[in-house]
Amino acid sequence: MSIRSSTACSALRSAALALAVLCAALPAWAQYDAITREAQKDPFILVRLAALSLETPAEQGEALAGLVEAELARSNLKQALEELDRIEDGFWRATALYELARYNAKKQRGKLANKALSDASSALKPRLKEPDAIALQARIAKAHAMFGDTTGAIGAAKRIPDRKTRIQSLLDIGLAGSVDEAGKPISTVKSISGTRAALAEAYRQTIAIKNDDSEVARLLLFIGEAQTRLDDHKNAAITLGQARRMIQKKEFSGRDQALAELAAAETQAGDQTRAMRLVRSIADPERRVRAVGSVARAIAEKGNMDAAVTLFTLAVETTAGIDDTEQRHDLLKHLVVEQTRVGRLAMRSRPRA
Repeated sequence: MSIRSSTACSALRSAALALAVLCAALPAWAQYDAITREAQKDPFILVRLAALSLETPAEQGEALAGLVEAELARSNLKQALEELDRIEDGFWRATALYELARYNAKKQRGKLANKALSDASSALKPRLKEPDAIALQARIAKAHAMFGDTTGAIGAAKRIPDRKTRIQSLLDIGLAGSVDEAGKPISTVKSISGTRAALAEAYRQTIAIKNDDSEVARLLLFIGEAQTRLDDHKNAAITLGQARRMIQKKEFSGRDQALAELAAAETQAGDQTRAMRLVRSIADPERRVRAVGSVARAIAEKGNMDAAVTLFTLAVETTAGIDDTEQRHDLLKHLVVEQTRVGRLAMRSRPRA
């Protein structure tokens, strides 16, 4: 706890005690009027006094963080900063700083927003074994990216101790860094290089995972798809190539589903021929139909709806050869889902009993 924060809390407690003593010396009706007058001057004074009467720094911090957010909602920055300075608990101080960053970003104060996020990471550092703190750190990293600081975002993500959460955070940064807070595309050289750097770091972290081939394949596919969406075709080819080698050479649970997703990713990357070869390599008829549906969806997402409809129709017709009624119904449901993902229901067929 800083000297300044300790002094501020002591001063406020002293003020609260003085107010309580003063009120206690007055008749009951006068006590009510004195408190009412103070509350009229500052609507949050009763909440603040209640917060500081709580027993632990965590309880006080949670209440004061709520006050910070409330003051920022009223655009009362000075008072919000005073409330923030009283928070001793690291998690709740980081929470309040995150809200301050969002406030500054809305006011177009990018540097101040990212400074608040950096301070939030520092406050949170001793708590990063706690699930709530890890989740907040991931939000801080993503916010850095959305506020134009992908370097800060990658640094914040690297602080996350859990590898899978860290990789997912880097993936989020790669996608968040390509749009602003309003969801509008950012196409500056800095933003493009930053998002590509985040995905490249996600790739490095992923291939370092040992003894979990299924998870590595899944993450590589996500990364490759994200790189394709960001037109980073060179690195997408490297990522998908690594995924292809792993999926084709190794046996693991969910391998056929991974082949289907790989085929869809290859289609998105522009290699439809390779995608269909992957589909044909799937021995199980049910999984092969699912793969055809995934490829059709990827083709539709690239804008070639006619080719997608042809593949969807082929997939539907293929289900007629499956004797198990329940399995056939599940496949048709999967195909409907894949079509609705691209905003158009090309298949009009209904499951047959």
